[in-house]
Amino acid sequence: MQPSLYLRVWGALPWDARIFRYAEGMTIPLSLSRRGQITLPKEVREKLGLRPGDVLLLKVEEGRLVLEPALLLSYEVYSEERLEEFRKAAEATPEEVAAFLEAWGLE
Repeated sequence: MQPSLYLRVWGALPWDARIFRYAEGMTIPLSLSRRGQITLPKEVREKLGLRPGDVLLLKVEEGRLVLEPALLLSYEVYSEERLEEFRKAAEATPEEVAAFLEAWGLE
């Protein structure tokens, strides 16, 4: 059994502040700000491990909004100087290095 979350709802909704028990798959009412922003409830952010600065992907599927955490991978774009460092440090013949570079699409 998954742990439940509790949501406190205020403001523009037609009822006073109340505590709701959050369960997986539950629909949560959110308000859209004038700037087009929404706030994900703290309990939901914590359950999903979302932190400030995390990137989410927004998809529209059959008239529905779907948010998913983005998978971001860091990578290095190698400069010519960095490639030269690799060439000098490589334990390969110049022909092998050229073949690697060609296979990687770098030459």
